[in-house]
Amino acid sequence: SLSCGRPSNLSEMQSVVLDVLNEIQRHISCSNTDTFKSFWNEDGHGKVTSSKNEESCRDRLIEYLESKLSSFSLYLEPESHMARDKRADILIYGEDKMKLPIEVKKEGHRELWTAAQEQLQRLYTSGINSDGYGIYLVFWFSGRQVIRCPNGEKPKSPLELEAMLKETFSSEKIKVFVMDVSGSY
Repeated sequence: SLSCGRPSNLSEMQSVVLDVLNEIQRHISCSNTDTFKSFWNEDGHGKVTSSKNEESCRDRLIEYLESKLSSFSLYLEPESHMARDKRADILIYGEDKMKLPIEVKKEGHRELWTAAQEQLQRLYTSGINSDGYGIYLVFWFSGRQVIRCPNGEKPKSPLELEAMLKETFSSEKIKVFVMDVSGSY
């Protein structure tokens, strides 16, 4: 249903971005060039030591997204200015003024369980060009730093984290995506 290769509404735009995120995830998981390391700091021998900060991870993701989304006439902006002087981590927009904000967190962020609602939904998706649509993206590194769910459980895998986030926050227009950059596939 894409017109001229471009999404014609926010639902289509969100679907395209989620498809591209899944494609990037497959590349990170299966690449023989250890693509996952672009999200990590390394020692002098190429061994991963610690995860990069959230902004660096976001910027790597933007690089991967840009090359894939340009064919859909979709463009990206990091730290995009939103209403009430707030900034979305990533804003994807098309030529027709549609805007899809993405809120990014690392697995150990103290607002892991609240950011989808308190930041993304309340502050970024309420704009007239977003119509409530957004993506909440969390980077999974190892699970060691993951904050326990409000019910006390601690997810043991990226899939479990994604399922728990979806249980904690439910919205038809905001999708949750956990990007596994652990390197242990």
